Amino acid sequence: MENPDVPPPQTCCPIVELRQYTLHPGKRDALIDLFDREFVESQEALGMKIIGQFRDLDKPNRFVWLRGFRGMPYRAQALKDFYGGPVWKEHREAANEHRDFRLETENVFEWDRTRPEVN
Repeated sequence: MENPDVPPPQTCCPIVELRQYTLHPGKRDALIDLFDREFVESQEALGMKIIGQFRDLDKPNRFVWLRGFRGMPYRAQALKDFYGGPVWKEHREAANEHRDFRLETENVFEWDRTRPEVN
């Protein structure tokens, strides 16, 4: 039974991205180390939320992560600030050298929880 005195849980992020990267063999741990060290706090400082990251147990060359935003306008500004900012500029080559872009077809899926008619 729900307690009317307890506020409902807050949802983190109405906008969620599911990002899946195909990596060169043996490079997943190196990318995850870089991601944890350089990209989590730097994105969260700009208002994004790293919801989770996962190793695909069936695909050792796959890295999956979820990133959330407060809304679409916030998403646009946060992405602009991050990808135009100093942290990404300093580490993008190292991050991208682990990815096998030849094998990626579509690596970003977006879920807008504010618009159930399009999900």
